Amino acid sequence: MHKFLKYFLFLVITNYSIALKAQSIKLCYPDNDTSPLQVGHGDLVFNPPGITVDIVNEAAKNLKINVIFVREPISRIFDSLKRGKIDGAFIFSYTKERAEVAEYPIKNSNLLEGLRLIKLSNNFYTLSDSLIEWRKNNLVNNKESIGVLRGHAVIGTLKEFKIPYEESSTLEMMIKKLINKRISAFVGQSIIVDNFLKKNNISGIKKLSIPITTKNYYLIFSKSYYANNKNLANKFWDEVSKIREKVISEKFKNYEK
Repeated sequence: MHKFLKYFLFLVITNYSIALKAQSIKLCYPDNDTSPLQVGHGDLVFNPPGITVDIVNEAAKNLKINVIFVREPISRIFDSLKRGKIDGAFIFSYTKERAEVAEYPIKNSNLLEGLRLIKLSNNFYTLSDSLIEWRKNNLVNNKESIGVLRGHAVIGTLKEFKIPYEESSTLEMMIKKLINKRISAFVGQSIIVDNFLKKNNISGIKKLSIPITTKNYYLIFSKSYYANNKNLANKFWDEVSKIREKVISEKFKNYEK
């Protein structure tokens, strides 16, 4: 009986530990500042952390999941997903290459737009006196390379439309290149660029009103994590869809200061 009791307690403790572990998840987001989406450079989680981190935090809280946040260069994140070093990452639009190593919310081969983390537009920015226009998938009056952030999915669209480009590691660097006329324009996510220009009182730059792309961006999971935690991952996506707009409405004011 004594041996049986010890064995029983061992099973209880082991199962309890497994249950606790199942309720923790390691999620990664890029280590560059993309305020108001994700705030601050480096590997620290800032306060406030960024509107997308707020959404993930709120969804996890409602599901009683403990999130361990890590930050890595965007170029390293998909390798970490592939190796199972992290359980998931955000925020990323869909590409076939990314889907080879990560799980997106897909049903019957269709990407579920309603389960997105956020929707973002990419617009061109140029100097105020520039004659460049974005019209019918053509960058009219442009004869030079335009800037784009390294690793961003919009690069695929630039290639598709045969628009010459050069990559930069930061938004600040692209803006300096534009002001110094080293590039004729740059493309960026409008919510990030508009926020940066406003906070830094930068004038003389205009946004072309028609986006080059408007895409949904998602919380994604590693193949291994999703295979072992499919129900929990699906619940996470569902919860994000339920609280997303409420969190954006309530928290966005924290990033307008």
